[in-house]
Amino acid sequence: MKFIFCYDISEQKRLNRVAKLLEKKGIRVQLSIFEVDLPMKEAEKLFDEISSMIDSETDRIFMYRCIDVYSIGIDKGSFYV
Repeated sequence: MKFIFCYDISEQKRLNRVAKLLEKKGIRVQLSIFEVDLPMKEAEKLFDEISSMIDSETDRIFMYRCIDVYSIGIDKGSFYV
């Protein structure tokens, strides 16, 4: 299943930890946006892991499930329909 993870993290050390984790699981498409292809349970586990790494008072993490993905432009190894 395809997901988009994006974040807004205020502290550089936390941001780097989250980015490194997401780089292992998916493809960076923008500075704070990653495409990830995982089963639902693994994606939820990843979201929970990231949630435990951030400060919920100052940071945000979002996970969006993709139904259909359309793209125009350069393919950087991303998934496309």
